[in-house]
Amino acid sequence: MKLVFCRQCGLLLPPGQYRCPRCGQVSAQTSAPTPPPPAPGPCYPDPPRDDRLTTARYLGALCLFWLPLVGLIPLLIFAAGGTRSQDLQRLAQAYLIRQVILSAAALVLAVLFVLGPNLPLLLMLLGRHRLL
Repeated sequence: MKLVFCRQCGLLLPPGQYRCPRCGQVSAQTSAPTPPPPAPGPCYPDPPRDDRLTTARYLGALCLFWLPLVGLIPLLIFAAGGTRSQDLQRLAQAYLIRQVILSAAALVLAVLFVLGPNLPLLLMLLGRHRLL
């Protein structure tokens, strides 16, 4: 439904009437300028949540991460951001980096242990080392 105003005196005309009852001016059907939308009220942010990692949650997370293969699943989920607690996410990321470094070091040591007695011969075959 459109609002119609008198062009001469500005009176709001009743619906369906185009002759002004105050001044008698015949108004063509015009719509009133739409008022601007009301300004939004103040927006308050949500109160901060207390998602800090307590000692019990810290130890529980570490015990979960220590489980062989089963602990890897929540470790990857938490490290990728699958938790609201930033402290738990950082703990999982740090533990994941630690596991990668320790796994790489264990792999290097295992290769050196297996190839240890034959390492000079292997290097000579590769042409990188001279056998004395």
